[in-house]
Amino acid sequence: MRVHKFKMNKQLTLLGYSFDEGQLILELMALGSHENFYRDIKRGT
Repeated sequence: MRVHKFKMNKQLTLLGYSFDEGQLILELMALGSHENFYRDIKRGT
């Protein structure tokens, strides 16, 4: 999974995604604030 960081409504937001170069597929896996982002991904929520 790759993570892109950006600001939304003056708050740091992280977008987790996977990308398959062979088939032009982009899959959104997670979206949320920086707080507990990586912990929540490990838990699968």
